[in-house]
Amino acid sequence: MFSNMLVKAENLYKCYRLYNKPIDRLKQKLSFGRKKYYEEFQALRDVSFEIMRGETIGVIGPNGAGKSTLLQLICGISNPSSGKIIINGKIAALLELGSGFNFEFTGRENVYLNAALLGLTKAEIDECYHRIVSFADIGEFINYPVKTYSSGMIIRLAFAVNLMTTPDLMIIDEALAIGDINFTAKCMSAIKEMQKKGTSIILVTHDMGTIRNLCNRVIYLENGRLIEVGPPNVVVEKYIKMMREKQNLRQTNPISEELSIISERAFDRSNEFEHRVEVFRYGTGAVKIKNIELLNEENQSINTVEFNQNIKFNVYLESSANKKISVVLNILDNKKNSITGCSFTSANQPYLETTTGGKYLLEFEFKLPLQEGHYSVFIQIAAPLIEDTVYYDVVTDALVFEVKKWKTAPLPAKVYLFPKLNVMNL
Repeated sequence: MFSNMLVKAENLYKCYRLYNKPIDRLKQKLSFGRKKYYEEFQALRDVSFEIMRGETIGVIGPNGAGKSTLLQLICGISNPSSGKIIINGKIAALLELGSGFNFEFTGRENVYLNAALLGLTKAEIDECYHRIVSFADIGEFINYPVKTYSSGMIIRLAFAVNLMTTPDLMIIDEALAIGDINFTAKCMSAIKEMQKKGTSIILVTHDMGTIRNLCNRVIYLENGRLIEVGPPNVVVEKYIKMMREKQNLRQTNPISEELSIISERAFDRSNEFEHRVEVFRYGTGAVKIKNIELLNEENQSINTVEFNQNIKFNVYLESSANKKISVVLNILDNKKNSITGCSFTSANQPYLETTTGGKYLLEFEFKLPLQEGHYSVFIQIAAPLIEDTVYYDVVTDALVFEVKKWKTAPLPAKVYLFPKLNVMNL
Protein backbone atom coordinates (compact mmCIF):
# COMPACT_ATOMS: atom_id res chain seq x y z
CA MET A 1 0.00 0.00 0.00
CA PHE A 2 2.84 2.43 0.86
CA SER A 3 4.23 2.21 -2.68
CA ASN A 4 0.95 3.62 -3.93
CA MET A 5 0.94 6.39 -1.32
CA LEU A 6 2.58 9.66 -2.39
CA VAL A 7 1.98 11.96 0.60
CA LYS A 8 1.11 11.05 4.18
CA ALA A 9 0.54 13.79 6.76
CA GLU A 10 0.07 12.88 10.42
CA ASN A 11 -1.06 15.35 13.10
CA LEU A 12 0.60 18.38 11.49
CA TYR A 13 0.98 21.50 13.59
CA LYS A 14 2.66 24.70 12.45
CA CYS A 15 3.13 27.53 14.92
CA TYR A 16 4.72 30.88 14.08
CA ARG A 17 6.19 33.32 16.57
CA LEU A 18 4.97 36.88 15.97
CA TYR A 19 7.17 39.66 17.36
CA ASN A 20 5.90 43.23 17.71
CA LYS A 21 9.38 44.73 17.27
CA PRO A 22 12.63 43.39 15.77
CA ILE A 23 14.44 43.95 19.08
CA ASP A 24 12.06 41.45 20.70
CA ARG A 25 13.78 38.63 18.81
CA LEU A 26 17.06 39.47 20.53
CA LYS A 27 15.35 39.83 23.92
CA GLN A 28 13.84 36.38 23.46
CA LYS A 29 17.25 34.87 22.74
CA LEU A 30 18.78 36.50 25.80
CA SER A 31 15.90 35.56 28.10
CA PHE A 32 16.70 31.83 27.73
CA GLY A 33 13.01 31.00 27.82
CA ARG A 34 12.30 32.77 31.12
CA LYS A 35 10.00 35.29 29.42
CA LYS A 36 8.00 35.39 26.19
CA TYR A 37 8.41 38.39 23.88
CA TYR A 38 6.21 36.98 21.15
CA GLU A 39 2.68 35.82 20.43
CA GLU A 40 1.99 32.40 18.94
CA PHE A 41 0.00 32.00 15.76
CA GLN A 42 -1.20 28.49 14.98
CA ALA A 43 -1.26 28.27 11.18
CA LEU A 44 -2.08 24.53 11.18
CA ARG A 45 -3.66 22.45 13.94
CA ASP A 46 -3.69 18.63 13.92
CA VAL A 47 -4.02 18.14 10.15
CA SER A 48 -3.85 14.55 8.82
CA PHE A 49 -4.51 13.16 5.33
CA GLU A 50 -3.12 10.90 2.61
CA ILE A 51 -2.65 11.44 -1.12
CA MET A 52 -2.37 8.45 -3.42
CA ARG A 53 -0.56 8.31 -6.74
CA GLY A 54 -2.67 9.58 -9.63
CA GLU A 55 -5.04 11.59 -7.42
CA THR A 56 -5.89 15.24 -7.99
CA ILE A 57 -6.56 16.92 -4.66
CA GLY A 58 -8.17 20.32 -4.27
CA VAL A 59 -7.38 22.46 -1.22
CA ILE A 60 -10.03 25.06 -0.39
CA GLY A 61 -10.77 27.48 2.41
CA PRO A 62 -10.98 31.21 3.11
CA ASN A 63 -7.93 33.46 3.14
CA GLY A 64 -5.76 32.69 6.16
CA ALA A 65 -7.06 29.12 6.46
CA GLY A 66 -3.55 27.60 6.25
CA LYS A 67 -3.57 26.46 2.61
CA SER A 68 -0.22 28.02 1.62
CA THR A 69 1.39 26.90 4.88
CA LEU A 70 0.32 23.32 4.16
CA LEU A 71 1.84 23.46 0.67
CA GLN A 72 5.10 24.80 2.10
CA LEU A 73 5.30 21.82 4.46
CA ILE A 74 4.65 19.37 1.62
CA CYS A 75 7.36 21.04 -0.51
CA GLY A 76 9.85 21.04 2.35
CA ILE A 77 10.18 24.83 2.35
CA SER A 78 9.11 24.84 5.99
CA ASN A 79 9.14 22.20 8.71
CA PRO A 80 6.15 21.35 10.92
CA SER A 81 6.26 22.39 14.57
CA SER A 82 5.06 18.89 15.40
CA GLY A 83 3.69 15.89 13.54
CA LYS A 84 5.28 14.40 10.45
CA ILE A 85 4.88 14.40 6.70
CA ILE A 86 6.18 11.65 4.40
CA ILE A 87 6.82 12.29 0.69
CA ASN A 88 7.41 9.36 -1.62
CA GLY A 89 8.22 11.03 -4.94
CA LYS A 90 9.48 14.03 -6.88
CA ILE A 91 7.68 17.36 -6.43
CA ALA A 92 7.32 20.38 -8.70
CA ALA A 93 5.54 23.41 -7.27
CA LEU A 94 4.10 26.72 -8.39
CA LEU A 95 3.81 28.65 -5.15
CA GLU A 96 4.63 32.33 -4.70
CA LEU A 97 4.78 34.36 -7.89
CA GLY A 98 8.32 34.30 -9.28
CA SER A 99 9.73 32.01 -6.59
CA GLY A 100 12.89 30.37 -7.89
CA PHE A 101 13.44 33.04 -10.55
CA ASN A 102 16.38 35.43 -10.62
CA PHE A 103 14.77 38.67 -11.76
CA GLU A 104 18.04 39.97 -13.19
CA PHE A 105 18.39 36.94 -15.48
CA THR A 106 16.63 36.67 -18.83
CA GLY A 107 13.75 34.28 -19.34
CA ARG A 108 16.04 31.89 -21.19
CA GLU A 109 18.60 31.89 -18.37
CA ASN A 110 15.87 31.28 -15.81
CA VAL A 111 14.56 28.32 -17.83
CA TYR A 112 17.96 26.63 -17.61
CA LEU A 113 18.40 27.61 -13.94
CA ASN A 114 14.97 26.40 -12.80
CA ALA A 115 15.01 23.24 -14.87
CA ALA A 116 18.44 22.37 -13.46
CA LEU A 117 17.17 22.96 -9.91
CA LEU A 118 14.30 20.60 -10.68
CA GLY A 119 16.76 17.85 -11.66
CA LEU A 120 17.07 18.10 -15.47
CA THR A 121 20.44 17.81 -17.16
CA LYS A 122 21.55 20.41 -19.72
CA ALA A 123 20.94 17.91 -22.53
CA GLU A 124 17.40 17.32 -21.29
CA ILE A 125 16.78 21.06 -21.02
CA ASP A 126 18.12 21.61 -24.55
CA GLU A 127 15.73 18.94 -25.81
CA CYS A 128 12.61 20.46 -24.24
CA TYR A 129 13.59 24.17 -24.39
CA HIS A 130 11.56 24.96 -27.50
CA ARG A 131 8.49 23.24 -26.03
CA ILE A 132 8.85 25.35 -22.88
CA VAL A 133 9.10 28.57 -24.92
CA SER A 134 6.18 27.55 -27.10
CA PHE A 135 3.96 26.77 -24.12
CA ALA A 136 4.88 30.00 -22.27
CA ASP A 137 4.18 32.00 -25.46
CA ILE A 138 5.86 35.21 -24.29
CA GLY A 139 7.57 35.94 -27.61
CA GLU A 140 10.78 37.97 -27.65
CA PHE A 141 10.48 38.59 -23.90
CA ILE A 142 12.20 35.22 -23.40
CA ASN A 143 15.45 37.13 -24.06
CA TYR A 144 14.62 40.03 -21.69
CA PRO A 145 15.24 40.18 -17.91
CA VAL A 146 12.41 38.71 -15.87
CA LYS A 147 12.13 42.00 -13.93
CA THR A 148 10.50 43.45 -17.07
CA TYR A 149 7.78 40.75 -17.10
CA SER A 150 4.17 41.14 -16.06
CA SER A 151 2.79 38.76 -13.42
CA GLY A 152 1.02 36.82 -16.16
CA MET A 153 4.26 36.33 -18.12
CA ILE A 154 6.09 35.11 -15.01
CA ILE A 155 3.48 32.48 -14.22
CA ARG A 156 3.41 31.37 -17.87
CA LEU A 157 7.14 30.71 -17.85
CA ALA A 158 7.12 29.05 -14.42
CA PHE A 159 4.23 26.76 -15.39
CA ALA A 160 5.93 25.80 -18.66
CA VAL A 161 9.21 24.89 -16.92
CA ASN A 162 7.49 22.81 -14.23
CA LEU A 163 5.37 21.06 -16.84
CA MET A 164 8.42 19.63 -18.61
CA THR A 165 9.94 18.05 -15.48
CA THR A 166 7.44 15.13 -15.30
CA PRO A 167 7.13 15.18 -11.48
CA ASP A 168 5.28 12.64 -9.36
CA LEU A 169 3.41 15.50 -7.69
CA MET A 170 2.59 18.90 -9.17
CA ILE A 171 1.51 21.60 -6.71
CA ILE A 172 -0.36 24.61 -8.12
CA ASP A 173 -1.19 27.47 -5.75
CA GLU A 174 -3.58 29.96 -7.42
CA ALA A 175 -1.48 29.94 -10.61
CA LEU A 176 -4.57 29.56 -12.80
CA ALA A 177 -5.99 32.82 -11.43
CA ILE A 178 -3.27 34.79 -13.25
CA GLY A 179 -3.19 35.12 -17.02
CA ASP A 180 -5.64 35.45 -19.87
CA ILE A 181 -8.38 33.00 -20.76
CA ASN A 182 -6.33 31.42 -23.58
CA PHE A 183 -3.46 30.55 -21.26
CA THR A 184 -5.86 29.29 -18.60
CA ALA A 185 -7.42 26.96 -21.18
CA LYS A 186 -3.95 25.77 -22.19
CA CYS A 187 -3.13 25.07 -18.52
CA MET A 188 -6.35 23.11 -18.11
CA SER A 189 -5.43 20.94 -21.08
CA ALA A 190 -1.94 20.41 -19.66
CA ILE A 191 -3.38 19.40 -16.29
CA LYS A 192 -5.69 16.89 -18.01
CA GLU A 193 -2.67 15.40 -19.80
CA MET A 194 -0.77 15.12 -16.50
CA GLN A 195 -3.76 13.34 -14.99
CA LYS A 196 -3.79 10.84 -17.86
CA LYS A 197 -0.10 10.13 -17.25
CA GLY A 198 -0.76 9.40 -13.57
CA THR A 199 0.78 12.56 -12.11
CA SER A 200 -0.69 13.53 -8.75
CA ILE A 201 -1.79 17.17 -8.45
CA ILE A 202 -2.54 19.43 -5.50
CA LEU A 203 -4.58 22.40 -6.64
CA VAL A 204 -5.32 25.47 -4.53
CA THR A 205 -7.92 27.80 -6.02
CA HIS A 206 -11.00 29.83 -5.09
CA ASP A 207 -12.70 28.71 -8.32
CA MET A 208 -15.11 26.02 -7.15
CA GLY A 209 -15.97 25.13 -10.76
CA THR A 210 -12.34 24.17 -11.38
CA ILE A 211 -12.26 22.15 -8.15
CA ARG A 212 -15.37 20.21 -9.18
CA ASN A 213 -14.09 19.65 -12.72
CA LEU A 214 -10.53 18.51 -11.96
CA CYS A 215 -10.35 17.01 -8.48
CA ASN A 216 -10.98 13.52 -7.13
CA ARG A 217 -11.05 14.66 -3.51
CA VAL A 218 -11.04 17.98 -1.68
CA ILE A 219 -9.37 19.13 1.55
CA TYR A 220 -11.28 21.92 3.32
CA LEU A 221 -9.24 24.00 5.79
CA GLU A 222 -10.42 26.82 8.05
CA ASN A 223 -8.48 28.59 10.83
CA GLY A 224 -5.72 26.04 10.41
CA ARG A 225 -8.01 23.09 11.09
CA LEU A 226 -9.04 20.30 8.77
CA ILE A 227 -12.82 20.65 8.42
CA GLU A 228 -13.45 17.87 5.94
CA VAL A 229 -11.86 15.62 3.31
CA GLY A 230 -14.10 14.03 0.72
CA PRO A 231 -15.71 14.10 -2.74
CA PRO A 232 -15.66 17.53 -4.48
CA ASN A 233 -19.43 18.07 -4.63
CA VAL A 234 -19.93 17.27 -0.94
CA VAL A 235 -17.02 19.32 0.40
CA VAL A 236 -17.53 22.29 -1.94
CA GLU A 237 -21.22 22.51 -1.02
CA LYS A 238 -20.31 22.51 2.67
CA TYR A 239 -17.68 25.23 2.13
CA ILE A 240 -20.03 27.45 0.09
CA LYS A 241 -22.82 26.99 2.63
CA MET A 242 -20.56 28.03 5.50
CA MET A 243 -19.22 31.05 3.59
CA ARG A 244 -22.73 32.11 2.61
CA GLU A 245 -23.95 31.82 6.20
CA LYS A 246 -21.08 33.98 7.42
CA GLN A 247 -21.70 36.62 4.76
CA ASN A 248 -25.43 36.75 5.47
CA LEU A 249 -25.13 36.54 9.26
CA ARG A 250 -25.15 40.29 9.76
CA GLN A 251 -27.73 40.92 7.05
CA THR A 252 -30.40 39.05 8.98
CA ASN A 253 -29.71 40.91 12.27
CA PRO A 254 -30.34 44.64 11.69
CA ILE A 255 -29.49 47.25 14.35
CA SER A 256 -32.77 48.28 15.93
CA GLU A 257 -31.54 51.44 17.65
CA GLU A 258 -30.78 53.12 14.32
CA LEU A 259 -34.19 52.58 12.76
CA SER A 260 -36.32 55.41 11.38
CA ILE A 261 -39.69 55.17 9.67
CA ILE A 262 -40.43 55.94 6.03
CA SER A 263 -43.92 55.12 4.75
CA GLU A 264 -44.43 52.91 7.83
CA ARG A 265 -41.42 50.74 6.88
CA ALA A 266 -38.18 50.26 8.75
CA PHE A 267 -35.17 52.04 7.28
CA ASP A 268 -32.06 50.25 8.40
CA ARG A 269 -28.78 52.20 8.48
CA SER A 270 -26.74 49.01 8.62
CA ASN A 271 -23.16 49.55 9.79
CA GLU A 272 -22.62 45.80 9.34
CA PHE A 273 -23.68 46.02 5.70
CA GLU A 274 -21.31 48.90 4.98
CA HIS A 275 -18.43 47.12 6.68
CA ARG A 276 -19.10 43.92 4.72
CA VAL A 277 -19.20 45.55 1.27
CA GLU A 278 -16.62 48.32 1.68
CA VAL A 279 -14.00 46.40 -0.30
CA PHE A 280 -16.42 45.78 -3.17
CA ARG A 281 -17.94 49.25 -3.68
CA TYR A 282 -17.06 52.50 -5.40
CA GLY A 283 -18.73 55.80 -6.33
CA THR A 284 -18.96 59.43 -5.25
CA GLY A 285 -21.20 58.56 -2.28
CA ALA A 286 -23.75 61.32 -3.00
CA VAL A 287 -26.44 58.63 -2.81
CA LYS A 288 -25.53 55.47 -0.91
CA ILE A 289 -27.00 52.04 -0.36
CA LYS A 290 -27.48 51.54 3.35
CA ASN A 291 -28.79 47.99 3.30
CA ILE A 292 -30.49 45.30 1.21
CA GLU A 293 -32.88 42.55 2.26
CA LEU A 294 -34.19 39.46 0.47
CA LEU A 295 -37.79 38.79 1.55
CA ASN A 296 -40.47 36.23 0.79
CA GLU A 297 -44.15 36.99 0.22
CA GLU A 298 -44.71 37.18 4.00
CA ASN A 299 -41.96 39.85 4.26
CA GLN A 300 -39.71 37.41 6.11
CA SER A 301 -35.95 37.71 5.60
CA ILE A 302 -34.54 34.70 3.71
CA ASN A 303 -31.31 33.60 2.03
CA THR A 304 -32.61 30.46 0.30
CA VAL A 305 -35.08 30.70 -2.57
CA GLU A 306 -37.25 28.02 -4.17
CA PHE A 307 -37.26 27.77 -7.96
CA ASN A 308 -39.49 30.49 -9.50
CA GLN A 309 -40.48 31.77 -6.07
CA ASN A 310 -42.01 35.23 -5.68
CA ILE A 311 -39.41 37.28 -3.84
CA LYS A 312 -38.67 40.90 -3.03
CA PHE A 313 -35.41 42.81 -2.71
CA ASN A 314 -35.70 45.82 -0.39
CA VAL A 315 -32.94 48.34 -1.08
CA TYR A 316 -32.51 51.19 1.40
CA LEU A 317 -30.92 54.41 0.11
CA GLU A 318 -29.75 57.63 1.75
CA SER A 319 -28.91 60.83 -0.13
CA SER A 320 -26.52 63.60 0.89
CA ALA A 321 -27.32 65.81 -2.12
CA ASN A 322 -30.06 66.71 -4.57
CA LYS A 323 -29.62 64.20 -7.38
CA LYS A 324 -31.56 62.55 -10.19
CA ILE A 325 -30.74 58.84 -10.16
CA SER A 326 -31.38 55.51 -11.81
CA VAL A 327 -30.88 52.19 -10.01
CA VAL A 328 -29.87 48.88 -11.61
CA LEU A 329 -30.07 45.53 -9.80
CA ASN A 330 -28.39 42.52 -11.41
CA ILE A 331 -28.22 38.87 -10.37
CA LEU A 332 -24.77 37.27 -10.81
CA ASP A 333 -23.89 33.57 -10.74
CA ASN A 334 -21.02 32.12 -8.70
CA LYS A 335 -18.58 32.96 -11.52
CA LYS A 336 -19.76 36.60 -11.50
CA ASN A 337 -21.55 36.34 -14.83
CA SER A 338 -24.56 38.64 -15.02
CA ILE A 339 -27.56 36.31 -15.42
CA THR A 340 -30.52 38.68 -15.28
CA GLY A 341 -31.47 42.03 -13.84
CA CYS A 342 -33.82 44.97 -13.74
CA SER A 343 -33.78 48.75 -13.48
CA PHE A 344 -36.01 51.80 -13.29
CA THR A 345 -36.29 51.65 -17.09
CA SER A 346 -37.38 48.00 -17.25
CA ALA A 347 -39.93 48.66 -14.49
CA ASN A 348 -41.29 51.75 -16.29
CA GLN A 349 -40.30 53.76 -13.23
CA PRO A 350 -39.39 57.45 -13.61
CA TYR A 351 -35.98 58.45 -12.37
CA LEU A 352 -35.82 59.18 -8.64
CA GLU A 353 -35.04 62.77 -7.65
CA THR A 354 -33.40 62.70 -4.23
CA THR A 355 -33.01 65.53 -1.73
CA THR A 356 -30.27 66.23 0.79
CA GLY A 357 -30.88 64.01 3.82
CA GLY A 358 -33.55 62.02 1.98
CA LYS A 359 -34.10 58.36 2.77
CA TYR A 360 -35.71 55.97 0.32
CA LEU A 361 -36.87 52.39 0.10
CA LEU A 362 -36.88 50.60 -3.26
CA GLU A 363 -38.87 47.38 -3.56
CA PHE A 364 -37.96 45.11 -6.46
CA GLU A 365 -40.54 42.32 -6.76
CA PHE A 366 -40.26 39.44 -9.24
CA LYS A 367 -39.86 35.68 -9.63
CA LEU A 368 -36.54 33.85 -9.92
CA PRO A 369 -36.77 30.97 -12.45
CA LEU A 370 -33.06 30.21 -12.02
CA GLN A 371 -31.02 27.03 -12.14
CA GLU A 372 -30.06 25.72 -8.72
CA GLY A 373 -26.89 27.29 -7.34
CA HIS A 374 -25.46 30.26 -5.53
CA TYR A 375 -26.01 33.82 -6.69
CA SER A 376 -25.11 37.34 -5.61
CA VAL A 377 -26.65 40.78 -6.10
CA PHE A 378 -24.95 43.69 -7.89
CA ILE A 379 -26.47 47.17 -7.39
CA GLN A 380 -25.60 50.35 -9.24
CA ILE A 381 -26.81 53.88 -8.51
CA ALA A 382 -25.91 56.37 -11.22
CA ALA A 383 -26.93 59.56 -12.94
CA PRO A 384 -29.22 58.71 -15.89
CA LEU A 385 -26.80 59.84 -18.60
CA ILE A 386 -25.74 57.88 -21.66
CA GLU A 387 -22.27 59.44 -21.81
CA ASP A 388 -19.92 60.37 -18.95
CA THR A 389 -22.10 58.55 -16.43
CA VAL A 390 -21.52 59.54 -12.81
CA TYR A 391 -21.66 56.56 -10.43
CA TYR A 392 -22.89 57.44 -6.97
CA ASP A 393 -22.67 53.95 -5.47
CA VAL A 394 -21.81 50.59 -7.05
CA VAL A 395 -21.80 47.50 -4.81
CA THR A 396 -20.78 43.98 -5.82
CA ASP A 397 -21.90 41.10 -3.59
CA ALA A 398 -24.48 43.28 -1.87
CA LEU A 399 -26.20 40.03 -0.86
CA VAL A 400 -25.59 36.32 -1.45
CA PHE A 401 -28.34 33.72 -1.71
CA GLU A 402 -29.07 30.17 -2.89
CA VAL A 403 -31.67 28.92 -5.35
CA LYS A 404 -32.86 25.37 -4.71
CA LYS A 405 -33.25 22.70 -7.36
CA TRP A 406 -36.50 22.57 -9.35
CA LYS A 407 -38.01 19.18 -8.56
CA THR A 408 -40.15 18.99 -11.71
CA ALA A 409 -37.30 18.70 -14.24
CA PRO A 410 -33.55 19.35 -14.63
CA LEU A 411 -32.70 22.79 -15.99
CA PRO A 412 -30.29 22.93 -18.96
CA ALA A 413 -29.66 26.69 -18.60
CA LYS A 414 -29.22 29.31 -15.90
CA VAL A 415 -32.57 30.98 -16.62
CA TYR A 416 -35.73 28.99 -17.46
CA LEU A 417 -38.51 30.48 -19.58
CA PHE A 418 -42.22 29.77 -19.34
CA PRO A 419 -43.43 30.68 -22.84
CA LYS A 420 -46.89 30.57 -24.29
CA LEU A 421 -46.59 27.58 -26.62
CA ASN A 422 -48.96 26.76 -29.48
CA VAL A 423 -48.66 23.40 -31.27
CA MET A 424 -50.53 23.12 -34.56
CA ASN A 425 -51.05 20.16 -36.86
CA LEU A 426 -50.45 21.43 -40.43
